[in-house]
Amino acid sequence: MKALTVAICLLIPALLLTVANAVYINEVVDTLLEQLEELPEFGTPDCVAGAGEIKSFWEDRIDWIRLTVGYPMLDAVSEQAALLHSCALWEDVYGYHSARALLRDALEDLRRLEMP
Repeated sequence: MKALTVAICLLIPALLLTVANAVYINEVVDTLLEQLEELPEFGTPDCVAGAGEIKSFWEDRIDWIRLTVGYPMLDAVSEQAALLHSCALWEDVYGYHSARALLRDALEDLRRLEMP
């Protein structure tokens, strides 16, 4: 009976941490997708700043996310966020739209992996 009590006492915090982790990651993904949708049109002055905000937001939160998400997924999101900002900065319209679409796909993949 003691073993069952100990097992339950260990299982409940583990389950709570798992759910909290999934909720946190999904909140980050939701915020990034909202920022991506609200991103100004290419060529406007706010385009570079908006892309930079997306990149900064992701970089500020990656330390916690990397505790449970694999490197290939983190790398995909990081690369596309950096590419989006770079293409906006250097006025590469085709790269910008491509990076925007690929970032959206990478974020949806991250969400799919972390569904509670």
